[in-house]
Amino acid sequence: MDNMTRDGNLDGNNEDRAVLMIEKDKRFLSVVEVSEIFETDPRTVRRWCRLGMLPAKRAGKRGKYMIKREDLDALDWHPEDQT
Repeated sequence: MDNMTRDGNLDGNNEDRAVLMIEKDKRFLSVVEVSEIFETDPRTVRRWCRLGMLPAKRAGKRGKYMIKREDLDALDWHPEDQT
């Protein structure tokens, strides 16, 4: 995506449109979708993203975390291991 900054986040241009595109893209999952997969609270998933335990991009004015499905599939840890 050419609207990315160096750190991999979306820049200020067309953020709302970009968020809608990402949310419709089945390659990306929302925090809620990931929390349902791992059967945990969305706040826990946000914490994993914030701490770098789960690779994620931030998009939009509110900085929603979006997680690539392939990154989730590539994880070599299970949430139950993280206490």
